[in-house]
Amino acid sequence: MIAAGIESLEWLVLAQHRGDQETFVPIGSNGFLRAGEAAARFDQQPVEACATIAACLTAFRLTGKNDWLEESHRVFRWFLGSNDLQVPLYDAATGGCRDGLHPDRVNENQGAESTLSFLMALLDMQATLGPHARQPDLEMSTSL
Repeated sequence: MIAAGIESLEWLVLAQHRGDQETFVPIGSNGFLRAGEAAARFDQQPVEACATIAACLTAFRLTGKNDWLEESHRVFRWFLGSNDLQVPLYDAATGGCRDGLHPDRVNENQGAESTLSFLMALLDMQATLGPHARQPDLEMSTSL
């Protein structure tokens, strides 16, 4: 079961690397995937990033492979502005997380699902890295 899960996660991570291969691009929720068509690029949702981080960190704990840890960092940076629009979803002033990315703008709402997704991802990263980890992509977010 672990091997099948890792294989599925490898497929998903590859599907969520588009363009420069360094930017996490979750499959969007604007429409359904139909055979022979491209997956929706937008609307990108924080819950997808949170779930991907949790899966990558679980894969890291199971395999010890640093590639999974690196992928979790790549995905976390999506919250901080390493995304298609180069706009942070996490708002340090409010402690909230914006609701997602549209093709032309960030969704300014800061709903509970999005904020909880960011906070769960942050807690997962800190639990894996330890409370004193000094990772560049976490410094901004740890001032909650």
